[in-house]
Amino acid sequence: SRNNMASVLFHHKTNFSKPLLFNDSTFNAQKLSKYTLVDIDISQHKILANGIATANDSSASFINIFKNTVPQENKLPHVLPKSITSFTSITFDDFDVFTNNFLAHNGIDVRDKTAIHFENIIEIGQANTSSQQALIIRSIDAANTLSKINYKATSNIYRGKTIYTLEKPPSFFIDCTAILNSKYGNYFVTIADYIVFSNDIEFLKSIITNHNNKTTLENSASYSAIKLELSDASSLLVYGNHITLNELIN
Repeated sequence: SRNNMASVLFHHKTNFSKPLLFNDSTFNAQKLSKYTLVDIDISQHKILANGIATANDSSASFINIFKNTVPQENKLPHVLPKSITSFTSITFDDFDVFTNNFLAHNGIDVRDKTAIHFENIIEIGQANTSSQQALIIRSIDAANTLSKINYKATSNIYRGKTIYTLEKPPSFFIDCTAILNSKYGNYFVTIADYIVFSNDIEFLKSIITNHNNKTTLENSASYSAIKLELSDASSLLVYGNHITLNELIN
């Protein structure tokens, strides 16, 4: 059958995204941009939406938190089980620039924050199942990032990976939870370039197992098909499976 095409221009006048663009109340409560232009391609088996969003430098639009940053490849799916229902990935090339943009967007004086520089972090995100949640950080030098975190090792070792206890979260972690509507978690594990936090040790064990077995979302046929329609690098990537999408639409 022939595809149906439509173009829609949104003028965001309030600090609330309409229509609801995300499956996350934190993002939906933000004024995404001043204008958003979307081209929608509807076919029998898929719906594709491509577009642009613009904002003035002085506006309170959410996309301004990415000002003067360069998007990186979204690599969270490399460490996430394919059974997750949704994930959000935020990337940037300069941690300090992104953090200052984020603090300014939320009306927080940068001078009020403790200066702990996680300059090696280039991606933050969260992942969800129906009952579990994790906060993920990707660093180009995970060992250096880990050295700036107060933690202690537990006696829990799973498949060669030590599960640690977070003793005092840095302020940036609390900022991450605010932007991602997530909890940083009392436990964490390091896997390659990733540091994964969760309050659910069983979820951490599942992440370790799937990464070792190469049964991650990145290796799934469905996500591989989706990636063909995505940019190689995005400042913000939001993923939801068919269950999450149905909830958002309905």
